[in-house]
Amino acid sequence: MSIAIDHVGIPAADPWAAARFLRAILAEGEVTPAGPDGEMASLSIGDGALTYFGLAAHEPHSTTRTGTCSSCSSPRLPEPG
Repeated sequence: MSIAIDHVGIPAADPWAAARFLRAILAEGEVTPAGPDGEMASLSIGDGALTYFGLAAHEPHSTTRTGTCSSCSSPRLPEPG
């Protein structure tokens, strides 16, 4: 059994800038409008697409090896091995 992913939605403070940036890095794909009002930017890659949608910028909520989550009291992750 296999699956095919048609597109993936990615939040971005500036959807168009994010799509153009990744296109420049990959040197592949085409950025086109998406959504009912063209408010999203879709980067087509191969048979799929990355669709960027607007979401206000916010502080990251991830835990890293060097510290704790900025919005929680998670301890540091252990070193691998």
